[in-house]
Amino acid sequence: MKLSTHIITGLSVALVLSFIINKSEITIDHLSIAMILSFILNSTIDYIGHRRVGRYVFRSVATHEVLNNIYLSLIIGVVFYIALYNVYSKVKILEYVIYSIAIGLTHLILDYLTINGIYVRKGRSIYRVRSRISRRYDDYYLNGIASIFSSLVILIIIYISLFNGLNDLSAFATIPSNIVNIYK
Repeated sequence: MKLSTHIITGLSVALVLSFIINKSEITIDHLSIAMILSFILNSTIDYIGHRRVGRYVFRSVATHEVLNNIYLSLIIGVVFYIALYNVYSKVKILEYVIYSIAIGLTHLILDYLTINGIYVRKGRSIYRVRSRISRRYDDYYLNGIASIFSSLVILIIIYISLFNGLNDLSAFATIPSNIVNIYK
């Protein structure tokens, strides 16, 4: 899958988990952390885990194997908790870890749908697996469906959070009225 699809899908999964964990109270902190983790984690997985030879892209076992992906996601989640603690002190370390592992596994699920697939350990051996509907990584339909669905999930969660009136996102609801007041 394309990096943009990975990022938007990772963001939607992190927001769904935030919505569930925080009992539908999503703050700006949770939204920011989900965006930062999705961008950094997916970029890291693709940067470390892809090797180009001519026009071909090969995936590495280092990031596209399930256990290695979980370890990398865990490390990145903890590092970002330590780095961003002073800015986002309301968010607990467990949330960082859950978001980062979910984003990493979402990356693998999306790559499972491509022709190159992902790697799975079985005993001491490592096998490459892919789905029956495998497509090219840059397939317009697959990337489009995943991106549109994820965008809809993000919009629905933000909409519900805006109109619950229980959190910091309600500041966004006043923006249109402020703009209207300027032009009066």
